[in-house]
Amino acid sequence: MHKRRTKLPYLYKTLLLLVLSLYTHLGLSQSLFINEFMASNSTTIPDEAGEFDDWMEIYNAGSTSIDIGGLYISDDLDDLEKWQIPESDPTLTTIESGGFLILWLDGDIDQGILHTDFKLSASGEAIVLTESDGESVIDDYEFGSQIADVSYGRLLNGGNTWTAFIIPTPGTSNDDGIGAIEKPLASLPSGRYDTNINIELTNPNTNGQIHYTLDGSSPTHLDPIYNNPIPTDSSLTLRAIIAVDDTIYSRVMTHNYLYIVDHEFAVVCISTAPENFWDSIIGIYENYDNELEHPAHLEFFEPNSDLGFAVDIGVRLQGTASVNLIRKTLGIVARPEYGDAKINYPIFSDLPYDSYEAFTLRSSGQDFFTSLFRDAMSSGLVRDRGVVGALI
Repeated sequence: MHKRRTKLPYLYKTLLLLVLSLYTHLGLSQSLFINEFMASNSTTIPDEAGEFDDWMEIYNAGSTSIDIGGLYISDDLDDLEKWQIPESDPTLTTIESGGFLILWLDGDIDQGILHTDFKLSASGEAIVLTESDGESVIDDYEFGSQIADVSYGRLLNGGNTWTAFIIPTPGTSNDDGIGAIEKPLASLPSGRYDTNINIELTNPNTNGQIHYTLDGSSPTHLDPIYNNPIPTDSSLTLRAIIAVDDTIYSRVMTHNYLYIVDHEFAVVCISTAPENFWDSIIGIYENYDNELEHPAHLEFFEPNSDLGFAVDIGVRLQGTASVNLIRKTLGIVARPEYGDAKINYPIFSDLPYDSYEAFTLRSSGQDFFTSLFRDAMSSGLVRDRGVVGALI
């Protein structure tokens, strides 16, 4: 006599298949990377509607194709399920092995399943790729203020190093970004000089040309080519790059030369493009209510003129009512996209800290028109009461 089969084994088999399917998908998705993005696309690449929108590139480093339909994209680490990639057309959402897929973060889902219902903020936020369970983060990146038509991406594809791309590479390999080649070398370091000097630049690479600026801005291949030593008989900010084929840039070399500068206090030199401070649209001084932040280079000189540290940072305005005043307070922020995530230096010798993520260059706030010392005095009084670093 044959025993009658029940449906229980079938249910177990179905559940097992579902679990295995989910497990396989979760395993495959670990090969996915947020490889490149642009949060300020003015002229770089249009979508199928001819619009220049924010975009992100997903790279599949795995050995098999992956359908990303059902995964989530968000710009908020606290809201991972902000937008789910539709599963309606795998032909559009499948990424081949070693391939790339562009998603348009434009807030216009009527244009197709590769368009999200939100945009990126050019002033900085996060970008997150999450599993279909809405909880397991596959990849994420937090970024600061962005420059128009300059993308950020991994160097190389799927790598751990993030860098800027003067020539963005949407849909193609991230082989050459800023930092892909060595930056120029200067014959003299930053510091105080009491006599006229001649600064020589050398190229440590086998090809490329040195381009430089003297106004604080980051050089491009359109700036003067270095051919002869640069003489100076006054304080000078020298910035230089190596440009290969006018498309591949090194990181920027920056040196500040203080010519016969006598000082008893620490000196901070901030180097950035003049328009980052004064432009009517993007300048932080001209748009002090917009919470803008721009990349800059900062060098800190001790009272004896020794160079304490040099770092690429973000600079922004700090304060509320005081931002309306002529002399403004500046916030200095370390972020990975600028260079380092921290400033590893004991900036304040009387405090027990040797690493900072940010600090403030204070202008004495609303005391600007009166004593100019109440801010420092208040900090000192609080510190003397045992509240270490309270007003830094």
